[in-house]
Amino acid sequence: MQSLPSIALMGPNLGLHLGINTGLVVAGQIGGHDRRDYSVMGDAVNLAARLEDASSVGEIFVGPATYRLTQRLFDFEPVALLKLKGKEAPVEVHRLLGAKVAPKSTRGIEGLRAPLVGRDEELEEIRRTLADLADGQGSMLAILAEAGLGKSRLIAETRALLPANVMWAEGRALSFTAGMSYWLAREIVLSLLNVKPDAAQSEIAAALQKSLDRQSEIYPFLARLLELPMDAAMEERVKLLSSEALRSGILEALRGYVRRRAQQEPLLLVWEDLHWCDPSSWELLQMLVPLSNEVPLLLLCAARLEDNRLSEVLQENNGYCGHHIIRLSPLTRVESGWLIQQLLKIENLPARMRELILNRAEGNPFFVEELLRSLIDAGVILLEGDQAAATREIDAMEIPETLQGVLAARIDRLPLDNKQTLQRASVIGRIFQRRVLAYLSKGRATAGLEASLGELQRREFIQSREQQASETAGLEEGEYIFKHAITHDVAYNSMLFARRKELHQLAAEAIEALFPGRLDELSATLGYHYERTEAAERAIFYLGRAAERAKATFANAEAIGFYESAIRQITRTGDRQFRGSGLRLNEGLGDVLTLVGRHEEARDAFGRTQVLTGNADPISRSRLHRKIGFSHSLQRHFAETAREFDLADQELGEPGEASAPDWWEEKVQIQLERMHLFYWQGTVNELRELADQSWAVIAERGAAMQRAKFLKTMALSMLMESRFRPSQECVELAERAVAECEGANDLSEAGYTNFVLGFIELWHGDFDDAVKQCGKALTMLERVGDLVLQSRCLTYRAVAFRRRGDAARCRTDAEKTCELATKLGMVEYIAMAKANLAWVAWRQENYAETEKLATEALALWHGMDDPYGFDWMALWPLIAIALHRQDSSAAIGFARGLLAENQHPLPETLLNAIRKACDGWQNGAQESAAADLVSAMCLARELSYL
Repeated sequence: MQSLPSIALMGPNLGLHLGINTGLVVAGQIGGHDRRDYSVMGDAVNLAARLEDASSVGEIFVGPATYRLTQRLFDFEPVALLKLKGKEAPVEVHRLLGAKVAPKSTRGIEGLRAPLVGRDEELEEIRRTLADLADGQGSMLAILAEAGLGKSRLIAETRALLPANVMWAEGRALSFTAGMSYWLAREIVLSLLNVKPDAAQSEIAAALQKSLDRQSEIYPFLARLLELPMDAAMEERVKLLSSEALRSGILEALRGYVRRRAQQEPLLLVWEDLHWCDPSSWELLQMLVPLSNEVPLLLLCAARLEDNRLSEVLQENNGYCGHHIIRLSPLTRVESGWLIQQLLKIENLPARMRELILNRAEGNPFFVEELLRSLIDAGVILLEGDQAAATREIDAMEIPETLQGVLAARIDRLPLDNKQTLQRASVIGRIFQRRVLAYLSKGRATAGLEASLGELQRREFIQSREQQASETAGLEEGEYIFKHAITHDVAYNSMLFARRKELHQLAAEAIEALFPGRLDELSATLGYHYERTEAAERAIFYLGRAAERAKATFANAEAIGFYESAIRQITRTGDRQFRGSGLRLNEGLGDVLTLVGRHEEARDAFGRTQVLTGNADPISRSRLHRKIGFSHSLQRHFAETAREFDLADQELGEPGEASAPDWWEEKVQIQLERMHLFYWQGTVNELRELADQSWAVIAERGAAMQRAKFLKTMALSMLMESRFRPSQECVELAERAVAECEGANDLSEAGYTNFVLGFIELWHGDFDDAVKQCGKALTMLERVGDLVLQSRCLTYRAVAFRRRGDAARCRTDAEKTCELATKLGMVEYIAMAKANLAWVAWRQENYAETEKLATEALALWHGMDDPYGFDWMALWPLIAIALHRQDSSAAIGFARGLLAENQHPLPETLLNAIRKACDGWQNGAQESAAADLVSAMCLARELSYL
């Protein structure tokens, strides 16, 4: 409609007029053998064509369904009832006038309002965040959910809870604005100015000038953003700027404006429907995230789950700003039922209709509302004040106007035999085997089954390998695949739960009968089927086997899923007979969670195992305490680690003559991990003392991998004792540890041992060997999925590349480290990555980036409770830049940081040169001190520190 006047000015009068209708259509290739065209057919299409015919030039007519769905967003006027060709009854038609100045929410039912259902925890999170904002603490709050689960309602509730001293401004992206630069940013600025989008330019300009007050220097950039006219002087400031300079100026102006508004009063900015956000507004949002840590600014962002950009923004800024994530789940059946009751307050809604609404809505509040709307529109439910009443007995409903509804209609029109074949196949899975399907179709002739499969292929519900497509390329003989995943879902959901349960049982039995030699390989599939038959014993058995298989191949995400599914089955039954399975499954889950760095969840799993273990098995109780302690050690919780190791020793007690091999294995493992704790704490004397006490037992009773671990820990202790100036003996000790690992069946420990050898070789000055060993370790650890050790390998291989002058490879590893360490929350390695990237930037003479990254690295290290002593990695580039600028005072200031007691020691010759320069400066010999510092930097270059 907005384009029609512009089109009229472009040339000949095209006489445009439109008819718009909404509804189900049949879409596809339509025609005969010789000619087929893509088209759409159906009553909704026919009505749209009739509306077009009835409209005049420049008019847009809409049908009843379109009007119902859009009346809160656009202004319409009714047209006299039209008698249209092909329609028995007159049709209610509306003429489009334009977009509403203040669009209303498309959610909710006119005249009905229910309390927010099923979101108590989310509301409490919002209350805490708003309280922090009112007290001056900014942050970011992300609401992620599928369409219809209540993002907009939660935002509305947030506004209702807004503290009196907080300013609210909001913007919403639309599906068609994703390519419109600064659309969402402009919406938010207009909201901050408290003017309507369709206000006169003079009104917007006046509001902007008043709001800026003493920030007049940014007016030209914001005026250009808002497409406001400017006087000649203002225009001169921006008209000659390049597009890049203008973009940068607009973004900086927006950031400065938001900062000032938040300094005046706590500010909440709402970014709604971010999945449709334009790139320029995304860039602004990314700039504002760190700002929320500096001023009282809350960024409230809502997006759909499938949009990963918001999660990426949070990950990139993890550690630099506070953030909260609310992921909305569908309502439970009870919550959905309560929502219906609160909306309608209906007394005579039949139970069957209530169940039908609940089944169709699947916990989606929006679908609940839409289904109720359709009943109200149809006159089946009548609103009377704040009450509703059913006007007649309700036995069925119209199929919902969705893609699922279209597919369901197609399936319903199939002959019964074909429909049942499709439903049985859907139970087997999106890919299914003819042999298994035949087992589920017992009593039916083979010819009949083949005929059904052929007809389903002809109608393009399923495909086989004979049909050339990307989906069929991996199919075996006798295998089929549903053409679309959604077709599979609709076919599956078209059956009653009891029928699905019965078919899942048959499917599991079929696999066991037809593939007896592949049950371990098919354990995941069998666990899936038995889980859905509620056959707990078989489900737990197969899901447990699937988890162990996945764990053995380091498919950690899959292993966690299988473990959790099996544990849920045990929890659901509450049967004590599964206690042994619960012990094994929870401990296995804890092991995998530790491996992937989810330590709190791992300790929860070990805790559940402890409860199930009770007082029966001291070795198991000891092992669990040790594993909990190890999890704490990976997070540098040293006090908690020591406490758990003490408890592990207490559970074992003193050795006896009849102590079993597994008792000794556990005892040795505790001592090895306690030695490693002493290493991390830097208590070399305690480590040496424990090593002397333990070596005889480890040598006699320890496994090869335990001996390797002892040698590795001793090598690390020698490294620390030498203040990171390892001797050749230290290197050889680490090499012996690697040799002990060869042939052992513990890839995780072997990877760690190779890493330690590479780590020691790095400080020994063998940079090429360090790169080689860290590379070997990384390959092993990637197979295992140990993300923590992968981060360490990448970190120190980047240092090795740096010290041999390979900037390109250093940057590659440092960038990978930054991404992985951010994901794991490993602050010390984020800092090391930034310091390495600062060195790369210095090598490229990008001094501004060098200073930014180096300063960030130092801030991260110094903000730790137990600061990491690798400041030299950030300080040397800063010293070099300061000397390049002839700023000797700044260079000396940075150099003093290299002499701090807690720092990783540099070679003594280098330290002496730095001390000489700093002492000379302190004694007033500034000119000679500056020259000494230049000499120290030259020495640092010779020693591969620069």
